[in-house]
Order: sequence, then structure tokens, then C-alpha cells
Amino acid sequence: MFKLWFSWFISLDIKNGRFVKTKILKGKCEYKKVFVWFIFILFFLSLGVLGLTRKEVRIQDINISGNSTVTSGEILAIVEEKINERYLWIIPTDNILLFQRLEIPRTILDRVKKVESVYIKFVGLTKINIEITERVPEYSWCKNKTKELFGCYLMDKDGFIFSELSTTDSRHFVKYFGLITSDNPIGQNYFNNLRFGEINNFFVVLKNMNLNPYSFNAISINEYEVDLVDGGKILLNNKEIFEKTLINLQSLINDGYIKKKINHIDLRYGNKVHFDFRP
Repeated sequence: MFKLWFSWFISLDIKNGRFVKTKILKGKCEYKKVFVWFIFILFFLSLGVLGLTRKEVRIQDINISGNSTVTSGEILAIVEEKINERYLWIIPTDNILLFQRLEIPRTILDRVKKVESVYIKFVGLTKINIEITERVPEYSWCKNKTKELFGCYLMDKDGFIFSELSTTDSRHFVKYFGLITSDNPIGQNYFNNLRFGEINNFFVVLKNMNLNPYSFNAISINEYEVDLVDGGKILLNNKEIFEKTLINLQSLINDGYIKKKINHIDLRYGNKVHFDFRP
């Protein structure tokens, strides 16, 4: 009776509502089937991994285009670092199936701030073309309010700081100061895109008024000043909408008040505009 109890166990047959004796041996057969299927799947996975290591499906040619100030070697080093990575230490990623299409562009943009966009295209199974679009310098941001270029950096149209400005650079950029306090400003934005666009538009209108703006200084996140070429200043803040501020300024010009050299114009108090001139 003791041996019989170990040879059989009782299980409930839900469908028929009765107890059925089931052999433990049946369970052992099920384990064998699972094991066979596991070996079968592992075999085909091994064949797949082996196939991914073949020369015919691995990336062998990487072509980089569109870059000018960024070297091809700089981009190539990042790509090769990524395609040499392996999943589970054995599965290669340098093939069309496991190529890191999203991670590689993200890494390039994160490490090389001069690059604005990355487009990758496969040509067959073994070649990829990487098209780089570099940021175009439109403005400069400087740490100190001097006429020297030391400590100045290049910004794109959106106010993104992406590279140091060479002290021998002969190009003339509108200078921006203030707001950023870190030692290395590369990778940071000077205001958000919308606010920076408003500031640039303000500059364009000042030029059209023949006021000759030279630089923009964010004294704080709320208080700003514009330096003019002849030494005058225009004071403004973020409480007043730039369009309204320009209307007030245009009114002064139309009324003939601004004929002399400006010492300062204070546009921080709505319709009350304070100004004076130099002798």
C-alpha cells in the first residue's frame, strides 16, 4: 500500500467532476518533450547567431558625408564602437538585423554638439551611408563683456551653443552675454527657442530703425540690456511684450525725439519710456 501511494497521485478532473488517477510517469514524459523542444530551439538560435557572423551579412563599408568642421574619423569612431558591441557577449550587432539604428544617431548627437541631425541608410547588406547635417553658426555667446573673442562660443539659429569660437575667427556675430554660469556652456540653450526668436526679431527691428544694436546682455532671466554700437543702451525686461516695446520705441523715433546720440532708453515701464542723450 505504501509503494502504491508513491506510484500514483490523485488529481481532480474538472470536466467530468470526478477524481482520476494519474501516473507520475506521465509528468516525466512532459518534461522530456519540453527538453526536446528546448534543444530544438537552441539549435536554430545557434544557427542564426552563426549566420550573423558571416562576412556576407556584416557591415564592411561605412561612408560619411555632409560633414565639414566635424571629421569623418570622429563620427566613424562612434559608429565602430557601437557596431562592435554584442548582445549576451556573443551575438554581433554589426549587421542589418541588429544594427542600432536609433542608438547610434542619439550617441553622435550627444557627443558631437556640432552635429544637428544624422541620417543612416543601408546600401545592400554590408554598406551604410551616414549623412551628417552640421549646425550653422549664427550668433556668439561670450562669458565676459569685452571686445575680445576669448571665452566666446558659437550658437545656432535656436540659441544652442555648440562650439568654442576661435580667437582668430574673422566673422562678425551678434554677441550675447549672461544667463549661463557653467564653465562649459557647450550643449546648453540661451533661452528657449521661442524667446530667443523674439530677441532676434527685436534686434532686426532695431537695425531697421538705424539704432545699430551691438550685443544683448541678460542681466538676469527677467532683466535685459541691449548695447548700441555708439555706446548707448536700451533697457527692457520680460514683463513687457517685445512687440509693444518696439511700438513705444518707434513712437519716439516718429516724434523726432531720437536725433542725438542715445545714452540710454528704458523700456521697462510700459508706455512710460525714460531716455536721455549724450552731449
